[in-house]
Amino acid sequence: MKNLLLIMTLLPWAAVAYCQGPISGFLVGRAKTDLAINYGYDNYDTYVFGEEEQSISVTTTSLNLYAEHGFTDSLSIVFTAPYVSIQNGDSGLQDGSLFLKYKNQEINTNLGSLRFVSAVGISLPLSGYSTDTERPIGERATVLQGRFAAQYNFRAGFFVHVQSGLNFRISPQSQGGIPLLLRMGMGTRRIYGEAWIEFFRTLDAGVDDRIRGGAGSNWVKVGGSIYVPVTPYFGLNLNGAHFLSGKNIGLSTMLFTGIILKRNWK
Repeated sequence: MKNLLLIMTLLPWAAVAYCQGPISGFLVGRAKTDLAINYGYDNYDTYVFGEEEQSISVTTTSLNLYAEHGFTDSLSIVFTAPYVSIQNGDSGLQDGSLFLKYKNQEINTNLGSLRFVSAVGISLPLSGYSTDTERPIGERATVLQGRFAAQYNFRAGFFVHVQSGLNFRISPQSQGGIPLLLRMGMGTRRIYGEAWIEFFRTLDAGVDDRIRGGAGSNWVKVGGSIYVPVTPYFGLNLNGAHFLSGKNIGLSTMLFTGIILKRNWK
């Protein structure tokens, strides 16, 4: 149990938010704040228009902000904001997100505990960037999101996690999507690591006529992360992901590195 409690204190969910989404099976706790600043690198040489692969090379760098604050031990708020720059293309604030995350239930067992977490949120453009350029930084989409996760935390520090939900895009046109995330990880006092795979399918997806055309994307993505706590209030992270396949998406490889700051306001 000691290792499990340590992981609940130090897990770097801020570090992995931009690879696999900002909702985890842990909460930061009452009157505590996690803040992360990450630098990201993303590159692909193939864009899939519908089922057709085309050789298109795009490199993107980003500066990403993540914050989670706990109102109680069971309720927290999550905020993300990325600044994106495309090589030989556009740059600017992209789409941010805001979530409320709630621990619904926790069941203790001999081996650990089973936890259920739900979240509701919205993502929307943070600037008036254009989508009519050759390489836009986003789709200017406003998306309502709901997530439900089940996570089993073993007393030795190992955990397994499954998460799904619904995305409902309300602009520029209505469209729904279903995610599925499978994750496992383990941590010690000196280092934490995890691996995951994510599936996403847009309902009634069309075919993009240009990069980020907004017709709806499908993908299979894998990734992992490493986090090293330097002090109880500061840590370093490295994480990455790769798209194995997809539709209306660049088959990119992403790397992120940065710092995580923790503050207890009590």
